[in-house]
Amino acid sequence: MRNPPTRDARTQGGRAQPGRLLRPWHLLGLGWLLLFASGLSLSASAGNTMDATSDGGAVRDAGRPSSDAGLSSPSDGGERSPDGGSLTVAAPLPIPAIIEPPAPPLPPLARRSKSVRGKAGKSASAATEAQLEHQNPLQVAARRYAQLLLSRRFDEAFLMHEEAGGRRPNWASLRSATSSFLDAHGGPTAIEQSIALNIGAELTTFFFTARFSDGAELPLRVALDYWGHVSGAAVGSEIIPAMRQRYDRNDAYKTRTSLSLPFSGVWTASNATLGPGNGHYLNANQRFAIDFLLAEEGEPGKRKTSRPPGKQNTDYFSFGQDILAPADGVVVQAVDGIPDNTPGQVDVYYRLGNTVVLSFENGEFAYLCHLMSGSVRVRPGDRVQRGQVLAKCGNSGNSTAPHLHFQLTDAPLITYSTSLPAYFHNVKRNGSVANDVLPQSGDRLENVVSGRSERRASEKPRAGLGTGSAGKRRRHSG
Repeated sequence: MRNPPTRDARTQGGRAQPGRLLRPWHLLGLGWLLLFASGLSLSASAGNTMDATSDGGAVRDAGRPSSDAGLSSPSDGGERSPDGGSLTVAAPLPIPAIIEPPAPPLPPLARRSKSVRGKAGKSASAATEAQLEHQNPLQVAARRYAQLLLSRRFDEAFLMHEEAGGRRPNWASLRSATSSFLDAHGGPTAIEQSIALNIGAELTTFFFTARFSDGAELPLRVALDYWGHVSGAAVGSEIIPAMRQRYDRNDAYKTRTSLSLPFSGVWTASNATLGPGNGHYLNANQRFAIDFLLAEEGEPGKRKTSRPPGKQNTDYFSFGQDILAPADGVVVQAVDGIPDNTPGQVDVYYRLGNTVVLSFENGEFAYLCHLMSGSVRVRPGDRVQRGQVLAKCGNSGNSTAPHLHFQLTDAPLITYSTSLPAYFHNVKRNGSVANDVLPQSGDRLENVVSGRSERRASEKPRAGLGTGSAGKRRRHSG
């Protein structure tokens, strides 16, 4: 038997008791109210914790310090105050042109090469940059960095820094010093490149001077690693003066040693013409360096340096040719055992490659570089005679194709020396016999055969110093 029905305990006479029951529509209304209140709270919180900057609408979280505060820069060249407060916006300046220092007058016997001519629609400046991009890409990167920094394009300049190894300039200090100078003197009218120095195998340092319409000058130093990343930079009056004097101090130098060409047969000079289009020229310790290579005459105005397909060192005419002593001297350094590169590649760590350095005992030293691995026939302390076979032409070091890098310096260590002009005697240049020849790019050169006996390729190598097997190759240094 079922119990009789009873009234709900929460009702009395069918009437709801106030405050005792919430219907579903009451809950729905309450939920909307809470959601609306929450939205208002979030909006107020965002207004207190976010601060909008004036650098193109970018927004930075003020409650969380940025890891690159003071390092990153707005795209419009704006400056962030040190205390993180208001910003002073400065518009980018026009990119200044790169100008070159005046080239020294060439001696009468040094033929001037043809001026650089760009393709249709390109200026001579663009053609020069294209030539440098091929010969010395680091120089192009340094010039671009200088232009970006001195035109307030700080965000683009910052992207060129090397960050993987943690080596980069003190960006906050560099940017502040540059901005202060630009604020006081306006934008530079031009940037003059003064010098470049190779420091070991890792860094190349370039020096510039920014010139302003009011007569002011701002020196700039830029150091790049092998891949073109900026590893160091600085501005200041202490940078340039000593380096500028060091840069051109040997321009009027006359070679003391009577030099013969360091090879047999007819070779072609490259990267030798004095001027900024030459990748060696703006480097103090390579200013008068010459690249020699064997080239065959093809179509009119064209020369080829290899036989097809040109993908192996043995395809190149220069590879394996004997390299001779240009004069009597003493071996002060001999490096061997560095592998030859595959054409198109370079050795990042041993820029000179296999090398023989000779002292002529009069303050002049000859560098013969990029030699074939295992071919060096001399050791430090050996006395050599003019025409003696020293090694074979190779493709080691900072070399993309077999050739001989030759230069004179005023010290035995190239890092701490400056290049000297190398005048050759009793040579045939482009078919004419001449003395005091300073080779220029494109010159076809050979020694004039005289009655004096010269050691040639048939000379037997010294015992124990032949090419040998790969397992017996040595690296000598002194």
